[in-house]
Amino acid sequence: FNIKYHTSSDETEDDYYFAGLVAGKMSNVDHEQFSFTFEEGLEALPKVIRCIETVDPAMVRSGVPLYILSGKIARKGFKVLLCGEGADETFAGYRLFEKFHPSLTRDCDEFEAELERLLRNIDTSELQRVDRCTSAHGLEARVPFLDLNVVKAAMGINVSVKMTHPSIGRIQKYFLRRSFDPDVAFSKVGTQLPDVVLYREKQQFADGIGNWVADIQKHAMKIFPEMDAVGAEQSFYSFILGTKSVGYESLVESRKERRRKHALPGRVVPPGSPQPHRWYSVRSNP
Repeated sequence: FNIKYHTSSDETEDDYYFAGLVAGKMSNVDHEQFSFTFEEGLEALPKVIRCIETVDPAMVRSGVPLYILSGKIARKGFKVLLCGEGADETFAGYRLFEKFHPSLTRDCDEFEAELERLLRNIDTSELQRVDRCTSAHGLEARVPFLDLNVVKAAMGINVSVKMTHPSIGRIQKYFLRRSFDPDVAFSKVGTQLPDVVLYREKQQFADGIGNWVADIQKHAMKIFPEMDAVGAEQSFYSFILGTKSVGYESLVESRKERRRKHALPGRVVPPGSPQPHRWYSVRSNP
């Protein structure tokens, strides 16, 4: 399954197009594609914010299409689905990793530390979004890339093989991509991924579906015209949380407090201290 924003200007650049390209080469796969309108996304926003308990733009942007897609899948009668979360944290899929140079010992150490930090805190970032948005529709999301054996093997790979500094000409998740390249590794998978897919530049989920982010920012700037696009978007989500959706703010605050009470022994989190939006657990409180 995959989804797109219905006003996408160039579908050949979207995930929708490339997913269909791969599905067309697999005779044993039933592939369904969905779309959603701006109105559907706007209607889902309060529900998504309530589910993921944050107004962090990166989380909400991706949460809306995932929430809508999960609902459409659930209405088809499915109960379990597989997701790709964990690959970016174990195989260095984020653009931020490009700043580390493999020839510098300090960069290699910091690269490895950043991989481990993202992986350890994935439960309060990507997994939180996926778990909340799918379970809201009665779905169970499973993550093969976070299988303990896969994680152990992936994190045991020398970091120099994963590094993607521009000077060495590697794309994100280089090691993982090469594992599916028939010119490099033997695969038992019968169908080969086209190079245009295998070595396609990574896009965030919210960007790969079309112009959803741009449209929600334009809408937000009509409400907060004195702000730039990102600031207006953040304020719009906060407005939904605190004003339009009565009771959501107190719900989020009560859950933050409950997480503080059940935090593991260690660093004390002062009452009223804010819950970090992404990456860090509440007990870390950076």
